[in-house]
Amino acid sequence: MELSAEATRVGFLILGIGVNLNVDRNDFPEDFRPLATSLFSHSGHSVDRAHFTRRLFGTLEGILDVHAERGWSALEPRFREFFRMWGRRIRVSDLAKGETTGVCRGIDPDGALYLEGEDGERIRVLAGDVTIIKDGADRK
Repeated sequence: MELSAEATRVGFLILGIGVNLNVDRNDFPEDFRPLATSLFSHSGHSVDRAHFTRRLFGTLEGILDVHAERGWSALEPRFREFFRMWGRRIRVSDLAKGETTGVCRGIDPDGALYLEGEDGERIRVLAGDVTIIKDGADRK
């Protein structure tokens, strides 16, 4: 995510997310099936892309409004309910820096992911592809 904002307005927001809408689980490559899913696979119903996109943007706009009015602390408790990486060993792949491994310890107020490295150092991650390591530590 990249954001340019002032006190009273957002200049731009770049948010990279991937949502598989209408993909049957069997259409994923076999080695990817344990990792990927889609809304269709969960619901058994086709999802209208335009409707989904409108709802997603509306929800994101509401979240941005709360963040602008009350800051990250207003969003963090709800975020933690759904943040599956918390306390888990993860690997972050970044084209510029290579791979980094550590235990996920949360999100900074400015949106950076932070990890605890093998020797206890705090590692701040701004971008990269994240994978939960299956044999990783449980939530702490």
